[in-house]
Amino acid sequence: IDLVKHIKGKNMMRIYIPVLSLFFAFSTLFAEDSEQKALIQQKTEKYVEAFNKHDPHALASFWAEDGEYINPESGEVIQGRNLIEEAFKSGFKKAGNIQVTIKKTSITFPSENEALVTGLFTVQLSGQQVRTSAFKAYFEKQNGNWLITEIRDVDIAAAPNQYQHLKELEWLIGDWVDEDDDVEIRSSYQ
Repeated sequence: IDLVKHIKGKNMMRIYIPVLSLFFAFSTLFAEDSEQKALIQQKTEKYVEAFNKHDPHALASFWAEDGEYINPESGEVIQGRNLIEEAFKSGFKKAGNIQVTIKKTSITFPSENEALVTGLFTVQLSGQQVRTSAFKAYFEKQNGNWLITEIRDVDIAAAPNQYQHLKELEWLIGDWVDEDDDVEIRSSYQ
């Protein structure tokens, strides 16, 4: 019996050591992942601050040298940190008082040195209605620093008006009775 306990003890150690090693390895990865998420979230918030201050130079500093911005209105591709800075400078002059807020975001890591931030943002232009859009921002870790390599804005379409689809059923509105000798069915449509 002592021999069985001794063998079980050795086998249990053979199982516990790899399991514990995996646990510590994954714990370290999750800690690093959380730390990187916090850095990117912070970077995203500072980007919004720079945007709301209308500071094109500060905005450009968040971009990789070969970063790419695709203008959602014109489809124009603006590539390179310097051209992106110029585009923001020009855009702020045209737009006047424009403010952005980011609502929900999600951060994922396709690889160790790449991050994808997706979310919703609102744009408020002076005297206009608030517009909500979705975005995807691709980050790349270059020399230990997370930089934006691409941002894509996607306008969210307004929900379609269902009246057009239901218009043909307008005649149903009201109270209806269908009866025969055995059954009476009452229906009401509003």
